[in-house]
Amino acid sequence: LAPYELLWRVQWHDYWNPVFLLFALVSAGAIAVSGLFLFAALAGLSSQMTFNALRSTFTYSERAPIVPQRTQVLPLSSIESIHIRTQEWSDGSPSSSLRVRMFNGAVFDSGSSESRQEIEQAKVQVEAFLNRTGNF
Repeated sequence: LAPYELLWRVQWHDYWNPVFLLFALVSAGAIAVSGLFLFAALAGLSSQMTFNALRSTFTYSERAPIVPQRTQVLPLSSIESIHIRTQEWSDGSPSSSLRVRMFNGAVFDSGSSESRQEIEQAKVQVEAFLNRTGNF
């Protein structure tokens, strides 16, 4: 007994029946949506910020399993501001990330977190680091 036969009792002898084609189309759509979600999970970007006192540089790296790693290295003195960015979602709690704005207009965001306190703590640590190195 096929699952669709619980909803609709059908009697056919070949696959060119409209009811079978409807259920085959629904199944193919479900597989396509699953494939989209799998691709989004594999193609998701991962980012990393590194503040280096010895070299006086800020490094921002982005990577994903499908695309090659992209890295930008800028001097710490080019950092204009650091603040917290909050992203509001329609169906869940907001997420926060650390945003670094450069004097040349470039903007870099850290990975997001549901814990605003965690991001605020990171912001305090980065500002203290930059104040110690004389770059803020």
